[in-house]
Amino acid sequence: MSSDEHLIADKFRIISVIGEGEYGRVYLGHDDELDRPIAIKELLHPRAESSTDEGRPAEWRLDEWRRHRARFVREAQTAGQFTHLNLVAVYGLESDAEGNLYLISEYVEGGSLEERLNESSPLSVERAIGIALDICHAIDALQQRDIVHRDIKPS
Repeated sequence: MSSDEHLIADKFRIISVIGEGEYGRVYLGHDDELDRPIAIKELLHPRAESSTDEGRPAEWRLDEWRRHRARFVREAQTAGQFTHLNLVAVYGLESDAEGNLYLISEYVEGGSLEERLNESSPLSVERAIGIALDICHAIDALQQRDIVHRDIKPS
């Protein structure tokens, strides 16, 4: 999919794939209205025309997708309530005619912590403490609002 092919909500342009998972992709994008880079997390809608997926009937996939969609929306709404230095800012939640959902968020350059660790391991004690403190500040901000993240990882 090229940037010329897909525009979300008439202003968010997909540039390239930067990650992929079981239920969708993450793209580097561009906010044409505000002229800034963004991350676009896509939740793909299962195609009803396909009768099976990994041996599961299409109606099972649709039920599973509905559960993931509800969780995706809840997570977007929760993340959208925060403005914090150590948490990625959420700009919006959009959908397209095919039923795919898109979480539009801040794009943070520099790769994941996992990539940084693989590139320059071992870290200095000072750098490791700085990263740990940043993570603690983010978790503390969530905890103060009674939110449990449940998926903290270096990627």
